[in-house]
Amino acid sequence: MHHVEGWSSSVRRASLPGAMRRLGLLLAVLVLAALGAFAAIAFFNARDDAGVNTPTSAGPGTPVAQVGGVATEPTNTPAGNVVVLYSSASQRAPLDALAQDIAGPPSKDLEAAGQAVLVRRNPDADGIVAIANGRAVRVTDPADPNLRAFIEGQLGAGAG
Repeated sequence: MHHVEGWSSSVRRASLPGAMRRLGLLLAVLVLAALGAFAAIAFFNARDDAGVNTPTSAGPGTPVAQVGGVATEPTNTPAGNVVVLYSSASQRAPLDALAQDIAGPPSKDLEAAGQAVLVRRNPDADGIVAIANGRAVRVTDPADPNLRAFIEGQLGAGAG
């Protein structure tokens, strides 16, 4: 006698490699998706420059003791604010414009939050002196890029 297997068992055997192929394809897609997500997270994390953990003693400028003069006087403002002192009345308008460009119009709310650029006249400033967080920079021209870099780098640093 001759024994013949039923048609249904051969169909099951034929579909098993197809199921394994689909399972392998699904696993490959999941692994690639996980690697892609990890790569995206690593990419964006490497470009995060929020500076949340930046110590207030770091950043642009030098310690106020090195700048000396009016930079060592207390500013009596909340942490995070940048105080810009100037000696010549002709410097007021460009300094106000710079301050508004960086921090917006001055307000008591911004000052209380440590997010203000405060422009003040001081005849002893001998040019322009910006002070914040124990650091300062001295320049002679309101358009000096070092002044903008200092204000942008120190504004809000150390604010609660």
